Amino acid sequence: MFTTRRIKNKFGDNICRRCINRQYRVNLTPKDCRYGYHYICPRCESPRNIVVAFTLSGHLKMLFR
Repeated sequence: MFTTRRIKNKFGDNICRRCINRQYRVNLTPKDCRYGYHYICPRCESPRNIVVAFTLSGHLKMLFR
């Protein structure tokens, strides 16, 4: 997976890094993600930074997920 398109289709536009880690069993760190805004994540229902894209290291971690 190179983009967040599949994640956005499954969960909507608002998803945090922790929920991505839980769902796809990957260890994304804050430097692996690009954040857009602070919003309430609908999955965990807590205010978090919302992931809008991945950095190169994030792309490599999500490549086969």
